[in-house]
This record gives sequence, C-alpha cells and structure tokens, in this order.
Amino acid sequence: MLTRLLFFLLLFPIITVAQVKRPPADLPRNPEIKASNSVSRNGYTVEIPLAWSIDTSGTMGTDLIAFLPKTSEDDNFSENLNIIIQDLKGMDIDLKKFTEISVKQVKSMVGEDALTENEFYQTDAGPYHKLVYNGKIGMLDLTTIQHFFVRNEKAYIITFSIKKNETDSYKNLAEQVMNTFRIK
Repeated sequence: MLTRLLFFLLLFPIITVAQVKRPPADLPRNPEIKASNSVSRNGYTVEIPLAWSIDTSGTMGTDLIAFLPKTSEDDNFSENLNIIIQDLKGMDIDLKKFTEISVKQVKSMVGEDALTENEFYQTDAGPYHKLVYNGKIGMLDLTTIQHFFVRNEKAYIITFSIKKNETDSYKNLAEQVMNTFRIK
C-alpha cells in the first residue's frame, strides 16, 4: 500500500546523508512571501502567498494544493505546491525508511540520473528530507522539489512542481514557501 501511494505521489507533481545539514538561511526574500495566508490544517501550518489560489477539496488525495497564477494565456502549466498526509500507523516507518522507499520510486519512474538533490536537514521545525528531481510527466518536463517529514506515524509530503525551463525563476520562491511548513 505504501509503495502504491508513493508511486501515486510521484506521478502527481501538481540514502539518508550521514551529516546533518541546515537549509540555507540566506535566501533572498521574495516580496510575495510577506503578503501571505497562514493556512492551518490537519496538524500543520504553512504560509501561502496571497496571489496563489488554494484548493483544500482533497483533489487527487491532497490535503492542500496551492497554484501560482499563470504567467500568460499561453502558459500550459500552473506551478504548484501540494501537501499530502499519509497515515503510517502500524507500519514502523521512520523518516529514513520513508525516504529510501521514495528514492527507489523516483529512480524507477524518472531514471537513475533524475535525482539532483537528496539531503537530510535538521531545522527548528524538526528533521526533514529533501529530494529534487527532473523528469517528464506526460508532455511536460518538470522539476520537482519534495520535503518529507515523518511525525507521530504520519508522513507529510510537501511537493513543489515547476516546468524545468522555469526552475531558476521559481526555485527560490518554492524553497521559501516550503520552509514555512510547520507541524503543530
């Protein structure tokens, strides 16, 4: 069941490292983050910029999807952040095991070389694991950034999906929003 859900998560983009790392604190601040909605749901909070549309209907198994505004009428993909909560009760899966399963899924779906970042971080919000990978989903070539948190027998999967050719434009913003995620 876990493998099937992870497979689903990797299709829906809308190695634990021994050393402990901290995410970069010196990211330039994006003005969009200052004007944000503090969203509090199902055991977590996250800051979502006001210009983004938020969907909490449960679409595709998500707890929340936040879509960035399209940049033009020709824009065929809305960059988005989604949050999925997976119940791990009774599965004896910690962050390390969850990450191992996720890495295997990414490599099997988008190839061995698709993974560009695979790092463990310790923050004030607690430990999490970050994956960044590139791959084709349907007709789109995407960059996917994922943060995994495992607490109280639940996995919180925060995913940001960007068109690969626009990664430089959105990666800083994605990291800033994802770094506002807190488990209550």
